[in-house]
Amino acid sequence: MRPALFERLKQFARDQDTPISQVVEKGVSQLLEQHEQERLDKMYQGLFELSGMIHDPELVDVSSNIDEILYGANGAWRGDHD
Repeated sequence: MRPALFERLKQFARDQDTPISQVVEKGVSQLLEQHEQERLDKMYQGLFELSGMIHDPELVDVSSNIDEILYGANGAWRGDHD
């Protein structure tokens, strides 16, 4: 850690009357929570964009033909075949 940053951290901890370890733990915790929320937001946005992509009226109940959908001649595992 840079000396100037460490001095600021020590001063902040003194001002808060809190040990440096608690200041660092709280800051890291907040940073990780923010990062995790942003990651979840991106995942949900991706899922939202995928929502409704399949518009095949014959695929009402895919549970009975999932193997064909995934592994058939043009199955999803083979990639996109337009």
